[in-house]
Amino acid sequence: MMYPVESDNQTGRGRQTAEKLDTHYSERLVEALRPCKPGKWLQDELSRADKILTREAVVLSRYLDIRDKRLLDFGCGAGASSVAWSRLGAIVTGIEPDEHLAAAAQIRVAEDAVEDSVHILHLPDTRHLPFAAGSFQVCVCNAVLEHIPPPDRGQYIREVWRVLEPGGCLYITETPNRLSPYDGHTTQLWWVPWMPVPLARRYGIWRGRIEPDKSEAELLTMGIRGASYFEIASALRCHPFAIVRSRGKDEVEGTVDLERPQSALRRGLKSAYVGLFRLLDHTVCRWSGVPIAAFLPDLTLCLQKLPIPAENDA
Repeated sequence: MMYPVESDNQTGRGRQTAEKLDTHYSERLVEALRPCKPGKWLQDELSRADKILTREAVVLSRYLDIRDKRLLDFGCGAGASSVAWSRLGAIVTGIEPDEHLAAAAQIRVAEDAVEDSVHILHLPDTRHLPFAAGSFQVCVCNAVLEHIPPPDRGQYIREVWRVLEPGGCLYITETPNRLSPYDGHTTQLWWVPWMPVPLARRYGIWRGRIEPDKSEAELLTMGIRGASYFEIASALRCHPFAIVRSRGKDEVEGTVDLERPQSALRRGLKSAYVGLFRLLDHTVCRWSGVPIAAFLPDLTLCLQKLPIPAENDA
């Protein structure tokens, strides 16, 4: 479909051109998304629901079955993830603090005809959710935690945990691991995750990956600082949980593609990577109880909420 879009040119003039967007969505949704997803990100957002569905139909199924489950999509953005979870059979409540994204999500839900299974709410403050404790059987944070400044994450995680019923699962996916030396999310530079934010900002500007007018606070909101398993476990240290392990293909093998055509060298390096992390999984991780996901480049975690022992109930 053809829609008018702002051209990206060196002069910065806002000349209107016509661009073909590969989408089944209406111009109404395109225009609702445009202020939130400028430039190349617009087409990505329009196809995001299909991408999430394709990925999570495989990955999520290794951890849990969400069919007919009451699911909280925490930080649902423009609704792509909520649509994907509904396609997998869940009854979804999506919450989003950005009013423009929430409005776009509501349009997307209507155009994808999933209004019977998806409800989108705009909540300016998602640190305090308007739901009773134990309201949901599954809570999902899809590409969310990295956009919350690190000092505040614990409060959000505990609030999501509060509305999860005992026996339910918190599923975290598409979040870069703070322990990984490569920043594949914001700058595509090595060592940025290990640098103090002021130094990472200066380095990113020097390498031409960060605009000079971006503040440290803006970079944190953009997701320059990933999350870690240990950060999440610390936030839940007074709340018992069990780690749900992947069924079928293990977490390590799931991070690489050994089946597609590739050079012998690349395949050898990937095989060595898998072997190294499997060794870590069967030694240090098994002895310590820490999941191997804690050390992989992207966090994919599934934590089951355990009942609090009766003697500890207040």
